[in-house]
Amino acid sequence: MEEDLRETVLAILCDGMGGYEAGEVAAAMAIEQIRQRFLQSEYANTLLDQNGPAAVDWDACRKFLFDMFREVNQYMYQFSRSPQGKRGMGCTCELLYIRGNRALIVHVGDSRTYHYTDGQLRQLTRDQTLVNRLVELGQLTPEEAENHPRKNELQQALGAQPFVEPQTLTLQLKPGDWLLLCSDGLTNHVDHATLTEMLQRADSAEMCARRLVNLANAYGGSDNTTVIAIRCL
Repeated sequence: MEEDLRETVLAILCDGMGGYEAGEVAAAMAIEQIRQRFLQSEYANTLLDQNGPAAVDWDACRKFLFDMFREVNQYMYQFSRSPQGKRGMGCTCELLYIRGNRALIVHVGDSRTYHYTDGQLRQLTRDQTLVNRLVELGQLTPEEAENHPRKNELQQALGAQPFVEPQTLTLQLKPGDWLLLCSDGLTNHVDHATLTEMLQRADSAEMCARRLVNLANAYGGSDNTTVIAIRCL
């Protein structure tokens, strides 16, 4: 996606868990619930107003989206325990809202959002996994974490537990910056240096996303890989 910094963008990426069918149900439900709640809320008019970035109260926006993630999680968790639901269903979720030269990210799980600027790529989100938590506590080294048998065990996922603690953050953007949202199907097979090189050489956002998915598959990717690439103009 090519994003003019005078415009507004809302992007959502979900990656299902709990088995193929349960994961598909969870990811589709999360996207639809977020979309519906966003568009039906009184706050949506403010977010979608094209009069300029000054109209947004970013603290209120952050709280609105944080609370919405918790509401969606509750809805999905209760559904999973109903006769129509599937036990163990859940999904990761990345939400990116851009307005003017500012972006707000809401994150649950181990999908990731990256920011590429001035030749440097930075992972903005924290992997909400058991192994990453052990690294943060000093009980594992990053090298040990790479090959740990519980590497992909999530501590946070929409619909998988009664409560979630979404990560939220904001950042400034400028023309030439890139934002990359991706599932672990990409990051399990393509390292940080290769991601950086691909963004440095990218001609367009659409082509960049397609090449990254193809690269993950070529490197042995067995998981579904989802990538959203956004270049700021």
